[in-house]
Amino acid sequence: MKFDMTTWWFILIQLLYGLCLNMLPVLTENNRLQIMNATIVNFGYILVVSHVHPWKFRLNHYVDLFLKLGLTAFVLLSMNLKQDDPLDKNTIGWLMLSAAILPLGIVSGVILHFIWRRDISVVAAHQVRANFAQRLHDILKVVGAQSTFDLRAMCMDIQDNDLVRLDIALDVLQFCVLGLQPPERFKWRCSEVPFELAVKGRLEGELLACGNAEHAEPECC
Repeated sequence: MKFDMTTWWFILIQLLYGLCLNMLPVLTENNRLQIMNATIVNFGYILVVSHVHPWKFRLNHYVDLFLKLGLTAFVLLSMNLKQDDPLDKNTIGWLMLSAAILPLGIVSGVILHFIWRRDISVVAAHQVRANFAQRLHDILKVVGAQSTFDLRAMCMDIQDNDLVRLDIALDVLQFCVLGLQPPERFKWRCSEVPFELAVKGRLEGELLACGNAEHAEPECC
């Protein structure tokens, strides 16, 4: 399977993307409309790919993203070519009006929905966080009961996207629990609380300070 296990449905997006591109010449013979619609379709595809990261390997993600960006740039540049069938002012006006009103309508709907369900959302959010805390506690207990070799074997088998997500989650836990930031500056979290760097050996020192010397193993080089 070439997609991530959580985004198996992305094959439907690819089929819809290909269908839309092939249907553009059928729906209209106007060159300018075809170019604009192709640009919109490509922007939509790029937005989905950037948001969900559907590919199983990161290399596939970057290749797909850059190829679609190149195709979109090619289509946009083709609008500078001389066209024999310019759009009339009414069509341009409706397109510009739709481009301005549609985002405002979506944003207004989202804001009204938030205001309407604000009190219910607060209660639901507290319940979700309480359930998350219990789930986190249980999973940490299960993980803590496993040996280091079992955890390393599991990490060797997980997919690239899962490894990235777990690495981000570990950085969040490391900061929230211990106040430690990753050594890489571009991973630092902007917060008003003081922090220290999780340099090599710092986590082992935290384990020793907590009285868990038997679990304090040196990091691999």
